Amino acid sequence: MPKLLLCALLLCAAPAQAAFQAHRLDAEDLHQPLRVDGRLDHPAWQRAPVHANFHQTQPEDGLPAPLRTEVRVLADGRALFIGVRAFDPDPLAPRGGLARRDRLSNDQDYIGLFLDTAGQGQAAQVLYVNADGALSDGHHHPADGDNLLPDFPFEAATARFDGGWSLVVRLPYASLAYDAAQTSPWKLLVMRNLTRAQRQRFYSAPVARITHCVICQAEPLHIPGARPGGRHWQATVQAVASAHEERGGGQPTRRHDNSRLSLDLKLRPDSATILDATLRPDFSQVELDAAQLSGNTRFALFQPEKRPFFLESSEILQTPLRAIHTRTLAAPDWGLRLTRREQGQDLALLSGRDAGGGLVALPGAYGTAFRRQPASQASLVRALFKQGASSWGLLGSDRHYLGGRGHNRVLGADGLWQLAPSTRVRAQLLGSWSSAQPDAQDSLQRGRRRSGHAAFLTANTDQPQWSLAATLQDLSEGFRADNGFFSQVGVRALSGLGIVKLGKGHFYNEFNAYLHVGRKTDRAGHVIQAEAFPGVWIGGPYDGELELHLKPRVAQRVQADGPLFRSTQWGGRIGLTPSAAVTRLQLEWTLGERLDVLAGAVGRGALLSALGRWRPAPWAELELNLFANRIRSAGGAALLSDRAAQLRAVWHLGPRDSLRLIGQQGRTERPHSRGGQRVASLLFTHGVDAGLSWHLGLTDTRPQGQANQREAFLKLSWTEL
Repeated sequence: MPKLLLCALLLCAAPAQAAFQAHRLDAEDLHQPLRVDGRLDHPAWQRAPVHANFHQTQPEDGLPAPLRTEVRVLADGRALFIGVRAFDPDPLAPRGGLARRDRLSNDQDYIGLFLDTAGQGQAAQVLYVNADGALSDGHHHPADGDNLLPDFPFEAATARFDGGWSLVVRLPYASLAYDAAQTSPWKLLVMRNLTRAQRQRFYSAPVARITHCVICQAEPLHIPGARPGGRHWQATVQAVASAHEERGGGQPTRRHDNSRLSLDLKLRPDSATILDATLRPDFSQVELDAAQLSGNTRFALFQPEKRPFFLESSEILQTPLRAIHTRTLAAPDWGLRLTRREQGQDLALLSGRDAGGGLVALPGAYGTAFRRQPASQASLVRALFKQGASSWGLLGSDRHYLGGRGHNRVLGADGLWQLAPSTRVRAQLLGSWSSAQPDAQDSLQRGRRRSGHAAFLTANTDQPQWSLAATLQDLSEGFRADNGFFSQVGVRALSGLGIVKLGKGHFYNEFNAYLHVGRKTDRAGHVIQAEAFPGVWIGGPYDGELELHLKPRVAQRVQADGPLFRSTQWGGRIGLTPSAAVTRLQLEWTLGERLDVLAGAVGRGALLSALGRWRPAPWAELELNLFANRIRSAGGAALLSDRAAQLRAVWHLGPRDSLRLIGQQGRTERPHSRGGQRVASLLFTHGVDAGLSWHLGLTDTRPQGQANQREAFLKLSWTEL
C-alpha cells in the first residue's frame, strides 16, 4: 500500500504531457511541397498529433465545446506551421469577409493564436485570422490586452471544406521573439470565435471568463530539435514623392514638391536580440487620426502611435502610466533601437534625433498648455524582469533640447503582481526633473529646475458572483514627461467600481448591477470632479448590450479659485450585431445638466456618439462614426455646439489591393466664435509581393478661416529579407 501511494504521488507530481506536440518535417515529408493554401491535405499534416480538447467560455463557462476544432503543428529549421480545422454543420454559417490588416472585428468567425515563446504568461504574439483569410496581429499583454499596431512577417491562408473551414499559418522563426538558449517549452493557446444569434467562444485550454490572464492558461508546445539561432537581417527602402498646395485664407497660393528616400535596417545577431536603425525615416501616416470632439475640454487629446519604426518593442515600453509615448518624436532625422528578449527579462533602448516642430504638452490640474517643440535628442531605456505571471520593471527617459534649452528626465519603477488568475495588483512610481521651462516666445528655454512625482496603484479581482476594482493616482504639480503623455498633473484621484452579477435569464445572457465612485482633487484639496452613481448592464443575443446609469450629483470645478458646479445626468449605451451585412450598430448618450468648461456655466444638453458598420459584400466595408455635444443655458441660449463625423469606405480589389476613402469633418460653434475643418482622403494600396508595396494618396484639408491644403503622394516600400 505505501508503494502504491508513493507511485500515485509521483504520478501527480510529474509534468503533464504536452498539449501540443509539433511534428518535425523530414525528407519523406518534403517529397511533396508544403504549401500555405489553407488546406491540411499534405501527408505531413496526417503525421502531426491532433489537439481537439476545446473548452467553451461563451455563452456558457466551463463546458466542453459543442463544435469540434482540431489543431496540428509542424516545424522545420526555419518556421512553425499551425493548421486548424474548424468544423461547422452549416457550411454557410461561418462569417468572414475581406478586411484590411488589423481590422477584424467580433462579428466574424475567426481563429486566434497566442504564442508565448517565454512560456511565463507575461506576453504573447497574437494572430487572428477569419474564415476568408483576413488577419490581425500584434502583441497581447495580460494587463493591457491586445496591441495590434505591430505587424510581423508571416503567411496565412484559409479554405472551406464540406463541414467547416480550415486555416494554415506559417510563422518564420525570424518573426518571433524568443531566446534560443531557454530550456523551458514555448506555450500556445488557440481560440475560436463564432458569431451566431449567440456568440460562441472556445479555447484549447479551460479559460474561465473571470480570469485576468488568458495566456496564463496556454499549454506547452514541444518542438523537436534545437531552436534556430535566429541570425537574420532585413533592409527596407522607402521612397516618397509628394506635391503640396495651399490656397485661400487671404494668402497667395503656395506650392512645394518634396521627395524623400529613407532606409530602415534590422539586424538580428541572435534569436533574442534585435538591432534597428533608421535614417531619414518617412513617417507620413496613411491612416488619418480618428475624429474627436475638442470643443469642451482644456486637456490634450491622446492619439495612438502608428509609425512602424516605434512598434518593434512597443509591448515592452507599455507601463501603467503613459510614461513613454513615442509619438512625441515629431520629426526624427535618425533613430537607433536595441531590443533584447529573454525568458526572465526584456530590455529596450531607443534614441533618436528629433528635428522638432511639434508641441510640448505642459499639463496642469485644470488644463494642458502647449509650447513649440525645439530640436532635441530623445532617449529611452526600459528593463522588465519576469517571475512567473508577475513582473517588475525600471524606466528611464531623457529629452535633451538642443541649443542649451534644458532637459526633461524621468526615472521610475513599476510592478505587476498576479496574485491569482482573477486577482491582480499593479503599481508605478515615477520622478521627473525638468530644466526646460516655457518662455514668453511660445517655446522652451533653460530655467530653474523643477521636480515632481507620479504614483499609481490599482487592484482588481473578478469572482463568479461579483468583482471589485480600485485605483489611486497622485501626480504632483512639477511632474512632466516630455517623452510620454500626461494631460493632467497636480491632482490626486481615487476611483472604485463594484459589480454584482445577477445571472442569466430567458431573454438575456448576463445581468450586472454596479456602483462607480470617483473623486479628484488638486494639491490644495479643492474638488476638481466627484461623482458616485449606480448602473446596470445587460448582455443578450446578437452581441446585444444595454447599459444604463444615473448620476444624481456630479461636482466639477474648472479653475482653482472658481465655484464648484453641480449637475444631474443620466446616460447609457445600446449596441447590436444584427446580421452578417449590418455588423454593428451602437449608440451612447449622456443627457441632462452639462458643464461648459470654457464658459464656466451649467446648462442643459446632450453628448451623443453613434457607430454603424455595414458590409454590403465580402469585398466592401462601410463605417460611419458620429459625435455631437450640445449645451444650452437655462434661458435656452446656445452655449456650445460641437460636432464630428467620419465616413470610412474600403473596397478590396484583391487579396493585396484596396481602395480606401475617408471623409471627416469637425465643427465647433460658440456665441462669438466658430471653427472646424473638413478632410477628404483617398488611398490606393497595392502589394506586389511580401516585400514590395506602394501607396498612392490624395488628401484635401479645408480648415475654416485658413488656407485650404491639398496633397498628393506616392510611397514605395521595398523590403529585402
